[in-house]
Amino acid sequence: MEPRADRGLLDVLGHPERHFPAIHVAGTNGKGSTCAFVAIELRARGLTVGVYTSPHLVSVRERVEVDGVRSGRSLRRVDQLSATHIERLDASFFEATTAIAFADLAAHGVDVAVIEVGLGGRLDSTNVITPLVSVSPRLPGSTPTTWAPTSPPLPGEKAGIAKRGVPS
Repeated sequence: MEPRADRGLLDVLGHPERHFPAIHVAGTNGKGSTCAFVAIELRARGLTVGVYTSPHLVSVRERVEVDGVRSGRSLRRVDQLSATHIERLDASFFEATTAIAFADLAAHGVDVAVIEVGLGGRLDSTNVITPLVSVSPRLPGSTPTTWAPTSPPLPGEKAGIAKRGVPS
């Protein structure tokens, strides 16, 4: 089963997730720190880096940053996704904000985006990307060799961002 955001919201926006390379980060603990460390390292190498994280604490604008600065464009992208599109596609808030964030990152022309999984892994709205690499900070009580479709639910779901041919 594909994440629902891929069924239409990204179509409306012209599939912005295909316009930037990405690093996909999943896990229970350490996702935000991992995203920050990766972004800092990439910026130190001279790249323009976008970061998408969730949830936000005060404002939805906290979810998208480019080179360490919050993007002010996110809310303007809502015009492209009318309430009719969102309702017709039965999209959740997270699916809509993910699609909008991807459009923002593409519009900024980032060299690379660091994308944090929001609600799990396998069925997460962010899992529509084909990243350069998938990263999972160590999950408590598990090892990478135990992450398989038959694994316990949590590691199996988090490892669901792994894709054939993409280093993890």
